[in-house]
Amino acid sequence: MKRYLIIAGVVLALILIALGIYFFFFAPRGGGIVVDTGENPFQTGGDYTGTDTEQPPTDGTVTGGEEVAPNLIRITEGPVAFGSLVFLAPKEITEEGGSDTGTSSAPKATKTIFVPEVRYVERKSGNVYKYEFNEKLLSRISNRTLPGIQEAAWTKDGTTAFLRFLSANESGTEMIETYALPTETEGGYLLESGLDQVIVSGTSTVVTLLPSTTGSIATIARADGANAKTLFTSNLSSLRLTPSGQGVGAFTKPSAQMDGFGFLVNASGVFDRILGPYRGFTMLPSPSGKQVIYSYLSGQTVTASAMDTTTRAQTALPVALLPEKCVWAADELSVYCAVPRAIGGTWPDSWYQGAISFSDRIWKIDLVSRTAILIVDPVAIANTAIDGVSLAIDANSDVLLFTNKKDGSLWAYDL
Repeated sequence: MKRYLIIAGVVLALILIALGIYFFFFAPRGGGIVVDTGENPFQTGGDYTGTDTEQPPTDGTVTGGEEVAPNLIRITEGPVAFGSLVFLAPKEITEEGGSDTGTSSAPKATKTIFVPEVRYVERKSGNVYKYEFNEKLLSRISNRTLPGIQEAAWTKDGTTAFLRFLSANESGTEMIETYALPTETEGGYLLESGLDQVIVSGTSTVVTLLPSTTGSIATIARADGANAKTLFTSNLSSLRLTPSGQGVGAFTKPSAQMDGFGFLVNASGVFDRILGPYRGFTMLPSPSGKQVIYSYLSGQTVTASAMDTTTRAQTALPVALLPEKCVWAADELSVYCAVPRAIGGTWPDSWYQGAISFSDRIWKIDLVSRTAILIVDPVAIANTAIDGVSLAIDANSDVLLFTNKKDGSLWAYDL
């Protein structure tokens, strides 16, 4: 019996030693129960609760965009903030050396080329993305969480985005806030609350418009907020501003029920009335301010024209374009516009209020020959109705960018 007990004890000891060796050296690490704490995984503030079924997008570069028809690309299915950017971004490429000796040690040279790049803000999260158009590559470049971004204005190189969103104070009153977000560095700052509008003029001059008890106050500053000064104080309220040369273009709130006026405002803040009074009036100056396209209601018909701001000569345009659905080509010889097939309701009031939407075709209007060229009809080639807004184009007029007002999705057309 004693002998059997000794043998059993030895066997049990060997088993325990074997189990110890297994758990210490070979058993898998980690595991256990993962608890969702609700904290933002990016450690950048914001309102991510950890309970959404849709997880925050991962970092890294992935293939993006869908070519729904030849040259027509849907970059996003979900909504983006109104106001996206396409620009020519520098990219270094490596070339093989010119030697034809067949050796693998031939010297390599690098050179910089410029390729179209799209930048946009996801409306839900406030994350900033870039889309490399030629390679169809999508990557997130800023994960600062700012939910509910409605609008974005960009510096020309895409390094700063001015994000507009609603925020409630302690009493529950909603205010429009604007946050200046660097897309490639840390930092950022809040602009003054309650701004009516924020635009970027030139490469990096920020123009803000603040309503006052007596009208409107416009301020200009650098993109980092430095050198701020008043551009103008006006007794006109509900103005809309657009970049125009060294100053801005300004026009009164468009409505079929009241007369509207258009102005050019120089760098000293002096107003020059150039157009009006017209019902339903809107306008879009060229980047240099040398020309303006505009439209207005003549009875129940939309009439569109162009004007030379120096001579004040006016020329009728071949299509009934709406300037807020257009963008100037870099050479200022043409404009690209999302032109509705038909305009119903009370234009422009019903459209601004969201009571109606349009189904557009994209046209190029040559201002020299006064001809219109159909670029794309999304319904005909993709069975998709697009109400195009926030049009943008790169300096080479290679990529036309626009947002579908119906659902907020971002689209591009390869020109």
